[in-house]
Amino acid sequence: MPLRRRKPGTIRWSLLRSFVALVLFVSLTVLVFMSLRASRTERALSENLIAAGTRQAVHALDSFIDPAREMTRIGLRWMRSGRLSLNALVDGEAGQVTTAQLARARELGTLLLPLLQVEEELSSTHIADARGAALMVLETPTGGRIRVSNPQRWGRQTLWLTTNADGEPQDHEWQTLAYDVRQRPWYRLLDAIPEGDLGWTDPYLFFTTGELGITASSAGRHDGLRYAIALDVKLTDITHFARRISDDLSQRAEIIVATPDWRAVALPDDPAYTSAESARADLLKPLGALAAPVARGLMPGAADRELPATFSFESGRDTWWAGLNRYALGPHHDLVMAVLVPNGDLLQEITRQRRILLAATALALLAALVYALLLARSYSKPLEALAAQSNRIRQLDFSEHAEIKAQLVEFQTLARAQSQSLRALQSFGKYVPLDVVHELVKTDQVARIGGRLERVTILFTDIAGFTSIAESMAPEALAEHLADYFDCVLQELQRNDATVDKLIGDAVMAFWGAPRPMADHAQRAVAATAAARRALTAANQRWREAGKPELPTRFGLASGEVIVGNMGAPDRLAYTVVGDTVNLASRLEGLNKTYGTQVMAEQSVVDAAASASRWRRLDRVAVVGRSEPTWVYELLDDDRADAPVERYEAAWDLYARREFRQAADILETLAKRHADAPSRRLLALCRRFEADPPAPDWDAVTRPSSK
Repeated sequence: MPLRRRKPGTIRWSLLRSFVALVLFVSLTVLVFMSLRASRTERALSENLIAAGTRQAVHALDSFIDPAREMTRIGLRWMRSGRLSLNALVDGEAGQVTTAQLARARELGTLLLPLLQVEEELSSTHIADARGAALMVLETPTGGRIRVSNPQRWGRQTLWLTTNADGEPQDHEWQTLAYDVRQRPWYRLLDAIPEGDLGWTDPYLFFTTGELGITASSAGRHDGLRYAIALDVKLTDITHFARRISDDLSQRAEIIVATPDWRAVALPDDPAYTSAESARADLLKPLGALAAPVARGLMPGAADRELPATFSFESGRDTWWAGLNRYALGPHHDLVMAVLVPNGDLLQEITRQRRILLAATALALLAALVYALLLARSYSKPLEALAAQSNRIRQLDFSEHAEIKAQLVEFQTLARAQSQSLRALQSFGKYVPLDVVHELVKTDQVARIGGRLERVTILFTDIAGFTSIAESMAPEALAEHLADYFDCVLQELQRNDATVDKLIGDAVMAFWGAPRPMADHAQRAVAATAAARRALTAANQRWREAGKPELPTRFGLASGEVIVGNMGAPDRLAYTVVGDTVNLASRLEGLNKTYGTQVMAEQSVVDAAASASRWRRLDRVAVVGRSEPTWVYELLDDDRADAPVERYEAAWDLYARREFRQAADILETLAKRHADAPSRRLLALCRRFEADPPAPDWDAVTRPSSK
């Protein structure tokens, strides 16, 4: 009896069965393997999580302590330069305060108090010298307090000054106080370490505030006299810091910081510490004597272990995992950091990872099913659709095309490749001027290094004061604000047929006349600049009403011959322009700041576009990098219809003829009546030259000293 041949199945169901079977096999294998190794995995994961948490906490403590280290190093440099000298401050009699003392107190207060305000980890700073003269600056809620002592001259009398938030003294008083800085722990510590090295004290009681804390100190010399600087860190601040970072580890995680002999420096976030007083009472107590149960439970397993160490212990009815690590404050001064996480939090993380794995398996199975169905049904798109799409691309139609659904895998691969090519061309058009892309596609060429000599008009823009604006905004808000700004500018430039060369930070470089020749490139550049300025005026009003910073923009225009083409290396090109005209446009943009103008252009641009715009001749300038001077002009807008063009230019001509008094008479009226920045600048020059005439070979050309 002949064997019945099995009826072949469809590719749709074959792909579906294969994908589902493969994903099920892999998923079940992983699940079975995880179940068999669950116990060992749980312990390993717990140890790994604790070790990672400990490293994270140590790194975080570094970021907390580092400001004290860095500020001490900065203070040491200031000390060696004499900026922290106490001579003028302690040069006086007890009970009296001289003007010189108040002035020196203001200098030191305004220098040191901002350090404490910027770095919240620091509570106070000290300056002292070998004679016993000492200064303390302490931050308060309303400003600061300054204490000055000089037992060698004043005995027990100390000068106290109250400052505002800027560190400027507001009032002062004298108090009797038995204080000698040379007896303080941080000062005595300096005898045991080399000058210039940074030392840390053991925890001790601060003299002024009565708080427990640690102090970083260092010593150096100025004019042969040893000076010392110190910065205080309160243990309560270390406790608050430890509680903040413990919240990042897990819901119930705790962090304890202790001395090497296991006395508490930072306490856990335990209900036993309901008040600041109860927390202060346990600082520097042995961990085994703390009110927090978890600290007492930690000690039996921690006391004799080599660090770093990871282990579990019992506290109450809970199992906890502990990660111990040594934290080096400085030479011979260590702290111990203990990261404590309840087992339930770790198991919760392990359970979450299992759920994620199950969800990923289910999603993978679903994705495989959908993918198999789509792949099996994707054979309906004919070859004609692919050919039609290829022809549209050939005709430079880079718009989105309808998706092609092919029945054969080969067709689908070709469709994806063609779609990717289209997206690449679309993306390419965002980085390279679209006219350049069209030229390459039409001529069936590959971009190569090379260029040609063309006469073009170049524009540079820049945002005035952008550094300050950027520092005042969050990065995300700044990026969004700049995107709105560039959209506003680029729309006007592209509407006037600009080739946008590049965006340089907050600046734009564009040109007209290439790759497509334009006989009226200068007129288009001026029209685009004027339109961009108008658009930015409206945008700045909108941003101001929305509470966003305005973005005042300066423009520089220059026309001339440049090399235009593909520049760079064989495997990385940029379509751009190079030449002296490029540098000139960039320099003119920067000169706006000097003249108080917004748009500046050189003679060639004005000659070509004079009939369509209103200009003011500003000056003759030889910019950096050019020996030949050129006339520069200001493009006036509708809001400057009353700008004093003729009278300013007449004043400049008088200035060039060395008739400085007559030129100043005109400019004084212009500067006052029109609030005209160029007039104020030229008036200042006239007054200077009237008082101190220039050399006989002076040619009235301005030669800026910087770019």
